[in-house]
Amino acid sequence: MWSDFRRDVGINNCAYLEAGKLMGAFVPVYEFVFADSEAPPVTPTDPGFEMGAVHSSELPYLFPHFDNTMNRAGPDLKLASQKLADLMIAYWASFARSGVPSVSGAPAWEPFLTDDRVMNLEPGRVGLFDASAAHHCAFWKSLYPADLTR
Repeated sequence: MWSDFRRDVGINNCAYLEAGKLMGAFVPVYEFVFADSEAPPVTPTDPGFEMGAVHSSELPYLFPHFDNTMNRAGPDLKLASQKLADLMIAYWASFARSGVPSVSGAPAWEPFLTDDRVMNLEPGRVGLFDASAAHHCAFWKSLYPADLTR
């Protein structure tokens, strides 16, 4: 639920979708959701609950053994997560080279124009999906229309 919408924190998927629409009027936007529930933890101690794919948990996928400290002491990724990491690196490298995240043989990553065309980065389920539906944005918008309406 915290990743759907939190009015007090700008790190949430429904706000990202609205920001992507605003920026998309001026530049191509490539929106994604990182969704690997097997991502290494981002905190040094167990918080006592399943964190899932939280803010910054994608960093070890782009920077091997990254662990939110000054050391490179993060764990190796599990096999499915490592495959996702390899694909993410290929998408990011393509974007850096050409301005378009494109990988031969991988799902096409289209510029973000609508909520149902967001790249889902999840092992075994990479591809475009409806991020607004997945994160219940219509519900959150009904409660906070001024925050989630461009």
